[in-house]
Amino acid sequence: MDMDQDGSDDAPARAPDDAPAPARGGAVDRQHGAVIDELGRQIATGRRPADSIMTVAGLEADFGVSRTVVREVVKVLESLGMLRLKRRVGITVQPRSAWHMLDPRVIRWRMSDPRERRAHFLAMNELRRGLEPEAARLAARRGSPSQAARLADLAGRMRSLGGAGRGATREFLQADTDFHELVIAMCGNEIILQLGSLIGSLLVERTHWAMQPDYPDERAMDAHIRMARAIRNHDEEAAWRASSYIVNQADEEIRLGRP
Repeated sequence: MDMDQDGSDDAPARAPDDAPAPARGGAVDRQHGAVIDELGRQIATGRRPADSIMTVAGLEADFGVSRTVVREVVKVLESLGMLRLKRRVGITVQPRSAWHMLDPRVIRWRMSDPRERRAHFLAMNELRRGLEPEAARLAARRGSPSQAARLADLAGRMRSLGGAGRGATREFLQADTDFHELVIAMCGNEIILQLGSLIGSLLVERTHWAMQPDYPDERAMDAHIRMARAIRNHDEEAAWRASSYIVNQADEEIRLGRP
């Protein structure tokens, strides 16, 4: 795609493909990153809705940056499916169905809007419902004794911290993240392992946006204990049930607007 097309026909000649890239300084990199974040956030939160058309010149004026910075920003957002540059049309905001919804940047931008944040958490919990219970079942089948022992320790730490009113602390978040990521690792399925990294990011975002209560639901804490015990005992069905309870309880909290 020719990044020089912004509604005019006098685009400058392109440098040879083997020409050295211009040096970039720290200030330029920060400016570039700041514009990506701001424009990405505007698109993700609906301030620039689908089918909106922009020009390079217009973005230069909006953000007070050079044409070079705008070109690079558009390239990044094109790679995320959020923009499309088309000759003699301009830069068009793409529909949500084209976005790379699981890219950490898109997630972060959506999180800045309360409605988008809730929609993201609910959608992610639907993914968790289909993913985590099966991972727990496989972990009960394939996990090692040392992994099971570590899982039990993490579940116990979570219950201890939660009971002390420390459910929204960094320590609880670390134990919770380690617990769920260990279950994913124990399942031995490479596809689930790749998708499972999203669960850790979901837990981090819940804490960041104050959606994690100081006193987590005791039944959810007990479910972590039951899941760890079931995995240690190779009880696949009990592991599946405990994991399903945890995911469903998290979904209910979000729908009811808790903590």
